[in-house]
Amino acid sequence: MTATRTTARGVFAITDVLLAQVDPADAQPLASVAGVPGGGLVVSGDKEAKMVVRYLRGRGFQQLMLPDRQRYKGRNRLPAAHPFDSNWISWQRDLGLPVIMPDAGYVAATDLNSLQTVLRNSAAIPGAVAPLALANWWLYGVGLRLLLTELAQVSVPIAVIIEHAGDPFGANRILQGLLAVIRSGIPVIPLRCDTSAVGLLAHGALAAAYGGTTALRHLYPQRAGGGGGIPGKESAFWPAGLALHYRDLLHDAVMATPTARRWRCGCQICRGARLDRLAVASTYEVRQHNLACVLDLRHQLVALPAGGDRVRTWSSWCRRGEEEHAAANTSPVFLRVPSALRHWQAAG
Repeated sequence: MTATRTTARGVFAITDVLLAQVDPADAQPLASVAGVPGGGLVVSGDKEAKMVVRYLRGRGFQQLMLPDRQRYKGRNRLPAAHPFDSNWISWQRDLGLPVIMPDAGYVAATDLNSLQTVLRNSAAIPGAVAPLALANWWLYGVGLRLLLTELAQVSVPIAVIIEHAGDPFGANRILQGLLAVIRSGIPVIPLRCDTSAVGLLAHGALAAAYGGTTALRHLYPQRAGGGGGIPGKESAFWPAGLALHYRDLLHDAVMATPTARRWRCGCQICRGARLDRLAVASTYEVRQHNLACVLDLRHQLVALPAGGDRVRTWSSWCRRGEEEHAAANTSPVFLRVPSALRHWQAAG
């Protein structure tokens, strides 16, 4: 069961929540899917995000909402040592949000001062989480040792955003690094994830956020200008394969073996229909399907006792997902197995 607990100074614990990280334009269409026990939203942006959070709050959205100002991304990103905007914090408090998300900037590789500053300043705000938008240098080797040392000296939950040109969990060293942070005992909320958000919950993350678009599934390096993906190419979630694939490619794979059960989806959006239909569905319907599927995984997972049962179950799901890819790839259409599926099996 989802539980929200606060201490006298506002430090919180929200267990097993799977958030949808969305742009303001997607927030309302996805709120109907995310607004269930164990769900919630991270609304990404500045003024538009504030407006949407206020609107949904006023309309009675009951689940957790976090606003993410994203001052850590793009060509004009700010360093995390930059002061927080007190107005950004006060409007969240005035609105009565249970968790305060400061507008922290980016923690570059070796920038220990920025890391220390955002941790110290976040810990001074009752009810706040410390947003750590990290160069992936901080998740292995010297960087990871420094990160763990600094985290041991503060008492504040952290929201982790990992910079990477692709899926950060496709790199095993990054996955293992974040799992080491989770195992350290500090409450961790990984943001901007793909399907690995569910795996992070299985391994003990306090909560996690699944990105509703490619651009919200990791933090692009500065040289990429904060963009990413192929314009107009929408990805659809394939439940049997536990992976996202471009929906036109998924359509072709379905058509190669149309009677195979692996192509059916039982989420609340599809209701048993075949996945090739998503090739001509609206963008919002595809994104609702994706979120509904990931939340279904979350619900199945948290029905199990925390710890080894969840870890083993997630590992078995990933193994089955790889096997489904192998079966599908006997046709002329090739669906690449995400590297993260293999890394998660080893982690389990």
